[in-house]
Amino acid sequence: MIKRAINSIANWRLQEGSFSLLLLALMLFSVTWSVQAAQWVPDGLWILSPVTLVGMMSGLVLAKLHDVPRYLLHILGTLIGILFIFYQMSTIMDNSIGDWQDKARELLVRVQLWYTAASSGQSSSDTILFVFVLAAMTWLLAYTSAWFIFRSHWAWWAVAPNAVAILVNISYALNTGSLTIYFLLFVFSALLLLARFNLFQHEQKWDRERVNYSPTIIWRFLRSSATFCLVITLAFWFIPGSNGVNQGVAGWVSSWNQPWEAFNANVSRWFAGVSSNRGGSYSYTNFGGSFTMGGKLNLSQNEALIVHEAQPTYLWAHAYDQYTGGGWKSDSAAASFKPEGAHANRSSNLSLGKDEQMRNDDALRTEMTQTITVVAPHGKVVFANYIPVSATVPTLLDVSWVQAEEDVTISVADSRQHPVAVRNLIDLLKAGESQMLTAGAMPNNLSDTNAILSLLDNMRMQGAGNSIGQAIRHEIATLQADGVTIGLRVQNRALFLHYSGELAIQDDLMGVQTTQDLNTGDSYTVVVHAAVDDETSLRNAGSNYPQWVTDRYLGLPNSVTEQTRRLAAQIVAGVPNDNYDKAKAIEAYLKDPVNYTYSTDIALPPNNTDRVDYFLFTGKQGYCEDFSTAMVVLLRTLQIPTREVVGYAPGAYDSTQGAYVYREANAHAWPEIYFPGYGWRQFEPTPGFSGQNRPATPQTPTPVAQTSPTPSAATSPTPNPHDPNVPTPVPPVANSSTPQGPPDSPATIAVKWGLLAVMLIALLFAWLWSREGKRLYEGSKYYEKLVRWAGWAGVGPAPHQTPYEYAEQLDQKLPGARGLFRPLASAYVRERFGKQSADQYERESLTRYWLAVRSALARRIPFRWLGRK
Repeated sequence: MIKRAINSIANWRLQEGSFSLLLLALMLFSVTWSVQAAQWVPDGLWILSPVTLVGMMSGLVLAKLHDVPRYLLHILGTLIGILFIFYQMSTIMDNSIGDWQDKARELLVRVQLWYTAASSGQSSSDTILFVFVLAAMTWLLAYTSAWFIFRSHWAWWAVAPNAVAILVNISYALNTGSLTIYFLLFVFSALLLLARFNLFQHEQKWDRERVNYSPTIIWRFLRSSATFCLVITLAFWFIPGSNGVNQGVAGWVSSWNQPWEAFNANVSRWFAGVSSNRGGSYSYTNFGGSFTMGGKLNLSQNEALIVHEAQPTYLWAHAYDQYTGGGWKSDSAAASFKPEGAHANRSSNLSLGKDEQMRNDDALRTEMTQTITVVAPHGKVVFANYIPVSATVPTLLDVSWVQAEEDVTISVADSRQHPVAVRNLIDLLKAGESQMLTAGAMPNNLSDTNAILSLLDNMRMQGAGNSIGQAIRHEIATLQADGVTIGLRVQNRALFLHYSGELAIQDDLMGVQTTQDLNTGDSYTVVVHAAVDDETSLRNAGSNYPQWVTDRYLGLPNSVTEQTRRLAAQIVAGVPNDNYDKAKAIEAYLKDPVNYTYSTDIALPPNNTDRVDYFLFTGKQGYCEDFSTAMVVLLRTLQIPTREVVGYAPGAYDSTQGAYVYREANAHAWPEIYFPGYGWRQFEPTPGFSGQNRPATPQTPTPVAQTSPTPSAATSPTPNPHDPNVPTPVPPVANSSTPQGPPDSPATIAVKWGLLAVMLIALLFAWLWSREGKRLYEGSKYYEKLVRWAGWAGVGPAPHQTPYEYAEQLDQKLPGARGLFRPLASAYVRERFGKQSADQYERESLTRYWLAVRSALARRIPFRWLGRK
């Protein structure tokens, strides 16, 4: 068997032609490139290209091994596919997992967890697994398509599955504008592949029946097929979109569309982290590092978290700083971390051990405890009420970093203008300096850090007997362990601190994760700093922002329009000149039902349209991500630092479990505004959500009692608009229609009309070309045409040559049409000099000879124009 397989390879010949392989590759890669351009997930889709190539070549090679049983070939092809896909997946998985074997085991565990969640009606947001599924489907399409073409010779079985794949991809993609070129490429290559195989089957039949046919017929057929395919492809581009047609089709298929819709809902649940325009759990519910704003929203009522807490709160998952015009991304740790100094190999995330406390001293917060049980896993995400002081699981804090080098005058320093890691040190040094000045122990000048610390050892903490010097030594040792250099000096009886190194900006917390995945049933407890602020304090916070706040949380893309900026200025006109009142004015404007309507049944805006601009001035309906993003953008135009946050809105109390149940429908997005001295504070512009109620004046913070709550009117959560049991206002009829796409630009219109003109000219030329074969000329006319076309091809006759001599010359220069020139020359000589006209039968024969000769000359003309012979 092996010997026969080797002989098969040695005698291998691609009888279907290399042109068929080229068309198959174009068809397959048009589907693959379309999937990649749809950007279903941020990373990993690049592996689909090598998977397509290897899958196609494996199918081609195995299809030519005719002496090996088919089932063995398919087993071998499956093994090749599995190994190659696992290898490609290992290149996009985290290297901290280990080698490729460890990554393979990790992938199998992910598959098992996904299957458990899917079979139990839960959702999964594992985007790595989604890439794995796409890779498997891509391999299957490439392998089977090559097999059907080069073994079974079933062209339609190769084209139809790929057509379904590209149509589903375009139908569900968020932005389809960039996918048009791939669809046109698919239509052209698929139609031409079908035409080529139709000809191939006729060639096989003619060979079996020993029918003589001119080789030029293949060229003529492919030329005509290519023209036809080009016309059909361009027609797809020019067909106008019609919402009326789409709605009519939708109504026509509604009676049998329910199974597909049910399948669509299941897929949305199985891959909740993937964006699509057909509803489902949009990627903002994935709580990852970025998300694209979607269209229709369809969140399930499945349980996500069970939380033991004193009262329902917003559960914070991830924050984002960069608005892209159509979504959000966070450029925190990885981009701003400086891999230099003592910790060059350290992770950009700040690591905290079990029960280790995070440093953050934002004012007007009080501690509370939350115990959270995972029902629907979200990987390593730790949910909490914003600032986790400590957790019962090891955590990684996604914070930004700064390469700092500062010389601080302690007596006038404001610790809040420095990274939180050095704030406590600055406050301790300020207290120590004050005591030394009071006690007369401050030297005039001293540059020895240890000597200064020895003096501070004699100073005592206010209200306690602890040494200030010892507390300062502990802070310095902690900073030095993290690679930060600390120096102290006294100059003119003033204390100075110099620090340099990589410092985490813990105030700039973007997300919290565990070091291991949290699975269904896992529990953890977090101690958090919950906000208990008041309106007066926030009004008086001012705008003395740290540099990292203004650097990261005021940026806007060029897509934000001038009318958006004007609207923000109009809303706050006449409002007191403080950031809190401006924020409340914009919040109230967005919540006003006269201005905007809450709806989860919304269409995507036209391509290349800013999402906020479309929401504010055209669509005027949306859900949480639209309202929250609009508030962030409007505030940033007013130079108020704001960011986007995703997590869960408050859940409902379940007396049987003695806890609050947070469902997938509670997934939510809201804005946070930075107030100097108080940090990030939540606002709620989405209708139906009350957000945080703040008292007018400062209140004495009282720790929240950690007892099992009894539901009451005071603690019942606000109705969730995501809940299907809560009625949603019906939007006005004027806003309920699907928006039309933007008009074509002048350049696009010019290109389309230019291509239309070329297409019409090509059709006219093809028509004249086809009629040429139906008309019967006198014999002398064919020779005259021969001389004219031969001149274009660079093989015209010499002045001294007779027609017969010229025919012999053409036989030598154009061997593909040898023997056809002399009959044309002979007919010319008889009519021109012998006055003998050709009869009907001879003229028909001369027509066939001329068409074959013309094809041979036509192939030579382009090479002459390119300067080749």
